[in-house]
Amino acid sequence: MNPHACTSRIAAFVLPLLITAPALPQETAPNHSSKAGLRHVASRDTSPLPYAQIAAGGVVRIVIPRPTSGTFSPLTEIAVETAEGKPLMGFGSETTRGADLPALIARAGEGSTILLSGSFSTTRTIALQAGQALIGAGTLAVKTASGRVMTVATPVASIEGTVPNDATVSMADNSRLTGLVVTNTSLGTSLSNAYGVWAVGVHGAVISNNEIRATGTNVAHAVAIAESARVIVLNNRLSGAGYLPSGLEVENSSDLRIAGNTLSASGSQWSNHAIRIANSYVEGGFTADSTGNTIATGSCQSSGGTSGSIRLAGGGRCPE
Repeated sequence: MNPHACTSRIAAFVLPLLITAPALPQETAPNHSSKAGLRHVASRDTSPLPYAQIAAGGVVRIVIPRPTSGTFSPLTEIAVETAEGKPLMGFGSETTRGADLPALIARAGEGSTILLSGSFSTTRTIALQAGQALIGAGTLAVKTASGRVMTVATPVASIEGTVPNDATVSMADNSRLTGLVVTNTSLGTSLSNAYGVWAVGVHGAVISNNEIRATGTNVAHAVAIAESARVIVLNNRLSGAGYLPSGLEVENSSDLRIAGNTLSASGSQWSNHAIRIANSYVEGGFTADSTGNTIATGSCQSSGGTSGSIRLAGGGRCPE
């Protein structure tokens, strides 16, 4: 389905759907504070965990710390693929412009894993392809050119979008977005809508351990899910600010797992919905393990034949 064909429906009450996918490996939640992120990078030289650096040309270099005593330099190797055998590449903001990022990610191809490092700005949607993973801060198991398999720390990264009436990142079937700060700001006209991340007509996508913010004059949804299934939204901070804001918007979707998220909505005099749900009824809207979510600001709004609930920390649920 073309996401833009759904824009008018989503703009009215864009419903971000988070779908349940297969069990995931344990992930390390990123620290989204820029200062904390810098401290994290600076401290890696004394950490026993190898860490990834992004070199020019999409090369991912692995730095393996050595004992601090003596004069030995860290060992380095080139990572050629993930431990699962998927193509691996990286882009850093020191050598890659944000304007070039959508095309580079498209060129990486289906099933590839892409590490980001630094801060990027874009005015075009980054459209993930089937099976792609876009990764910032956390950990990742990789295989080096010498055949070694190791778990490495991955860099802090952010994507700042100015993409009116569209999303900064668009998910695809079985795609994955993790460890990033993603924003979208659209303040042009009274009808300017902003979506941080959306999944439209998607199956099996995973959105985890991110901070996602949307700011718009009209609609502002951090994550919007429509006509999708088996989507997972896990351990994110989601916030929308605008006339019709939400942290999470869900419409006509099924088998979604929404767990461990902190959601907020602000900027409206009457419609600050941290979670907004419409017609999520096909074979079960939300899975039983949609638990541990927190509404920081705003409320829950639900309409239509919703099945299941997004459970909140402290015993509440949305919808009631």
